[in-house]
Amino acid sequence: KNGEKVADFINVVTWNGQAKATAEYLKKGQMVAIDGRLQVSSYEKNGNRQYYTEVVADNLHMVDPKTFEATANTAVAA
Repeated sequence: KNGEKVADFINVVTWNGQAKATAEYLKKGQMVAIDGRLQVSSYEKNGNRQYYTEVVADNLHMVDPKTFEATANTAVAA
């Protein structure tokens, strides 16, 4: 609407050593590649059912934007 873009922010869940490394090294706005599964859950609040989606990460890789763009362009061209 009116050229405005909408962003969805989806939580990513990590565990154990991966969670420690993520908390220590990942910074806001940093690009990551995630391999995992979507999990949709719900809860009731004030008599209304609320739904939320999160990614449960199996693997999380910090990505250099330049490397990512080069890889994505190669994959599309192939």
